[in-house]
Amino acid sequence: MQGFCIFAVYYLFLNLVPALLPKLILPTAYLPSVEYFALIITGTSVTIEAFESYPKQTCRNRCYIATANNIMSLSVPLTKTDGNNTHTGRMGISYTEHWQRNHWRTIESAYRNSAWFIHYEDDLKRVFFEKYPTLIDMNEALIMQLARSMNIEVTLRKTNNWNRHVDDAIDLRNALDASTPIFPDDFTLFPPYFQNFADRYGFQPNLSIVDLLFNSGPEAKEYLKTLGEKLMKRL
Repeated sequence: MQGFCIFAVYYLFLNLVPALLPKLILPTAYLPSVEYFALIITGTSVTIEAFESYPKQTCRNRCYIATANNIMSLSVPLTKTDGNNTHTGRMGISYTEHWQRNHWRTIESAYRNSAWFIHYEDDLKRVFFEKYPTLIDMNEALIMQLARSMNIEVTLRKTNNWNRHVDDAIDLRNALDASTPIFPDDFTLFPPYFQNFADRYGFQPNLSIVDLLFNSGPEAKEYLKTLGEKLMKRL
């Protein structure tokens, strides 16, 4: 009977933990940063903003990776489905340029010699080269594939209307950037892991999640878990 009670309490705790964690509202993100990924795997409720007026030059369509020529940004070209009034959830992707081929060549050049690139390359490449109706659809598909590669469960919801102020969630829609972390004064949150070009440029924290995945492989999951716990305590 005592064992059953302990099990019942433990089961109740596991089911209450997500409800006790603060909710997060985030921007959509293209091959998001390590920090972004750490937040979405914490077990809290995550909502992606789809109805905002689309802001330019952000993590929504831009990521950063480490290359032989130092940090490089990759930016997805977009189309405004509804003209200047197009909100984020309706932003289309331009396929008139060969940006997928160019981005993948850059990623491959940067990480081909990484220990784990070959293990995750095919699955990510298959999703990467699909054609998507909107930016937010592509970003979600890539996030889900990256999560599967790390054996992580991720649930993302989208907003169904626009609210400037969100009272029941931590609003990080404008706090998460493609390169600058939420707490730029505390890079100790990001313990160094092996990077291909660290001998030239030193450790570069908070790059795209692909940098962590290709360099750390299965260890990426624990890295993200630890970072996510630190971030949630600071928010």
